[in-house]
Amino acid sequence: MLHRHTLLNAVSDFPATRRVILENERWRADVPLMTGLRCFERVPVAVTMQLEEICSPQFCMSSCQMFGPGENVEDDSLLFILRGEAVISIMGIDVRTVKTGDTIGLLRYLKLPVSDTVCTIRATKPCDMIRIPQGPMDDAEENEIYEDELNRWFMAKRTLMGGAILDQYGFETGFGGFLAERCIEDSKVFEVCTRGFVNQIPKLVEDVIFYPGEQLCKEGEPGVCMFFVKAGRVRVQMIGVEDEMVEPGGTVGEHACIGLVNDQPSTAIAETHVWARVLYKPCLKKALMAFDADARNLTKRG
Repeated sequence: MLHRHTLLNAVSDFPATRRVILENERWRADVPLMTGLRCFERVPVAVTMQLEEICSPQFCMSSCQMFGPGENVEDDSLLFILRGEAVISIMGIDVRTVKTGDTIGLLRYLKLPVSDTVCTIRATKPCDMIRIPQGPMDDAEENEIYEDELNRWFMAKRTLMGGAILDQYGFETGFGGFLAERCIEDSKVFEVCTRGFVNQIPKLVEDVIFYPGEQLCKEGEPGVCMFFVKAGRVRVQMIGVEDEMVEPGGTVGEHACIGLVNDQPSTAIAETHVWARVLYKPCLKKALMAFDADARNLTKRG
């Protein structure tokens, strides 16, 4: 009996066998393509072909832990799920599911100054993945002939690093332009709370990237989480009210998450690339268990 993970490990050790073995797997005809990832939009074909050629397969059996707190994808590569499903948990609380077509490790792949993760990722179904290295993208960034084609790639990294937000003509808009490193600690949401409570929150959040047009939360949905905007701009829409722009340091979805209202009162959409620190409602409740006064102060607001 040859176990699949043993075969894939062998393929990684002997790259020359990769194409023959992997192309013989018929299920791969239905898998998502690397070129469909938002982060590789308009990246030159020559570069994506190189990424596909040197990426390495990875397999994880159901119920196995893929990553624990403080652990990252090897060499800060990008892990792309071709088949399977995994659950992300924080302090033993399941908060989100990643599945076919999703990625793991995007922030580090983009070389963003992200803190060590507090998340645990556990496979709930057998997961077939590929590990996409940074090298070809690093080389492409240094190659002048790709400068125009990599415009979206550079724009994403610049915005997520807190750089100036540009308009369609490449001029600065005057918005954004900074990285709110203390978007949680200095948030107005927690201005009524003690420092002891607030200081634990950064250890209970997940760092997530949203691409332009992606929805953070939707009006009428349950308040399962709140978003602290670290970089980028978020458009908040509510019926009968003029759209509001949330800048770095601002917060989205807090009223429903805290419990001041039953459902999300507005829809939030990424206006630019957005780096958000996501606090999930069960984690917030757990954090408040030892801080009764803070719990009362938060729910009295408004």
